[in-house]
Amino acid sequence: MCHEVGCVYVFSVVEEECVPVFLHVKKIICARDVWLLCGCMLVPVTFSTAYHAFAVDVCIDWLAVKPRQLSDHTKSKHDLFCLNGQH
Repeated sequence: MCHEVGCVYVFSVVEEECVPVFLHVKKIICARDVWLLCGCMLVPVTFSTAYHAFAVDVCIDWLAVKPRQLSDHTKSKHDLFCLNGQH
């Protein structure tokens, strides 16, 4: 598996606005031969053109999904950082 703990991936996309919803992976587990990515869901609040980045809030503290359930099947990682108390 190519996913990593601590990384952020696109979980889904709100089709009407093309806004991504992210999964911040905190653990990767295997239960009965099924791999699960466990972490929190990050939902965009605003978009900063200065940083070309979304400001996000944690919507769901713990979520478990199969890797193939991610919208972005390219396994592209996204950065998560804190600036002025906002992720």
